[in-house]
Amino acid sequence: MLREAPESYLEGLLALYNHALEDGIFPAQWKIARIKAILKSPNRNPSLISSLRPVSLLPCKGKLLERLILNVIEPQLSLATHPNQFGCTRGRCTEVQLHSCLARHAHPSKELLYRPFAELSTKNRTPRIGVTRGCPQGSVLGTAFWNLAFSGLLLELDSEEAVVLEAQTRAELVLKAEKVSRRIQEWCTFAILELSAGKTQSVLFRGSEDHQHPFRFTAGNGRLQAKEVVRYLGIELSRKHSCSPQLENVASKSTRIAPAVRGLSGSDWGIPYACHLKYIQSVFLSSVMYGASTWWNNPTKAQRERVLRIQRACLIAMTKAYETCSTDALLVLSGTMPLDLMLDARVALVTVKSPSRVCVPIQPDLKILLESCESIQEKRDAIRQWATTCWQEQ
Repeated sequence: MLREAPESYLEGLLALYNHALEDGIFPAQWKIARIKAILKSPNRNPSLISSLRPVSLLPCKGKLLERLILNVIEPQLSLATHPNQFGCTRGRCTEVQLHSCLARHAHPSKELLYRPFAELSTKNRTPRIGVTRGCPQGSVLGTAFWNLAFSGLLLELDSEEAVVLEAQTRAELVLKAEKVSRRIQEWCTFAILELSAGKTQSVLFRGSEDHQHPFRFTAGNGRLQAKEVVRYLGIELSRKHSCSPQLENVASKSTRIAPAVRGLSGSDWGIPYACHLKYIQSVFLSSVMYGASTWWNNPTKAQRERVLRIQRACLIAMTKAYETCSTDALLVLSGTMPLDLMLDARVALVTVKSPSRVCVPIQPDLKILLESCESIQEKRDAIRQWATTCWQEQ
């Protein structure tokens, strides 16, 4: 709307923003937000307040002023934030954080390796009066201010959201975990937050399993027990670093995508096939390949077949083919490469571009092929050629 506004209106708005920045004024009416409650996931109970995520719908002019303020203070904020702060930080991504989380797990050791994933939540999340503190979800400055505040806890722990602990015995590990939990609880009290024990997860990456006496420790007002699988940044991480839990997570997402693809067109109406393909690439593939360089770890034949079954559901919806059509025929009809080969290529491409973001090995024959290439472009071309050749051989 602002882009289509007349020149005279934009000049007046520019003068208003310059005046606000010079005098440090933020109009009060631009701080008033409409709260929209969004269901966190389709399988949640909408009648429970914990199933809803409040999003603040702020005035457009106020968000634009927030962006102008952020442009001014961002260089200083980047210096003040902790090096282990990855959320909403330029130059950081999910794969880098997951790599830092899993790097120590990748090296064999006799020590017990444990990692709790803490979840924080604000107290009194349903205020009916003016809010004098906190960062509304939906604002431009909210994430930047949260990173600045959260740096205090990271300095205390010298770690990221996921804390890694090592010990020689379970008793020692329990003492360390409860000590960290108390430090987090003290910081939460200072920051007017509370540790959500129900959302805090833990996993024992190394050490012997004792099903009769599972690993437990006190966190906040509850006791936590180590799990076999935890979700961190949207990725299902398992004790044995298997990709099966994440594949099931991807499968549950694809069951919602396939009906949406089927509803985009009919026999004589709807969007063209090229738009179908773009939709698949932007929605389905981005969802499936998210963080692949951290979880696509030495897939077995059964896991590769599982990936192809996930892809098959979307291909049938896109091509309008019969259920009896073979997966190979669907791939040829759609001009789409098998998903397992795309995941192999994704891991290799990330390895070439950013080795620090990878904690799973690439395919052995592809690794040998890349060793004979010199430039990055040659390696990228070799990866594409390898994937195409493997598809043709199949």
